[in-house]
Amino acid sequence: ITFITEEIPQTEQYQRPPAPDTPIIPAESEDPDLPDYIPDWDSEIDEDDAIVSPPLDGNVEEPEVPFFKLTEEPKVISRVLP
Repeated sequence: ITFITEEIPQTEQYQRPPAPDTPIIPAESEDPDLPDYIPDWDSEIDEDDAIVSPPLDGNVEEPEVPFFKLTEEPKVISRVLP
C-alpha cells in the first residue's frame, strides 16, 4: 500500500470569505431610530421611570394549554400545512 502524502501550505490565518448576498452595513447607519447616546447604567434609577412588577400572590394559576394534552395517542399529520 502506497500512501501519497501531499504538502498542504499553511496560510498565516484563515480568512473567512464573506457570505454571498449579504450587504455590509456600516456601523453608523444601523438604526436611525436608536438614540446616539450610551446610557449610564451605573446612574441612579428614577423611581418614576422604574418598572415595578406587581407582587405575586400565592394563588397564581397556571394558564390552561388546551392543545397540549398528553392523554391521547399522538396522531401523525401527513398533510402538508400551507
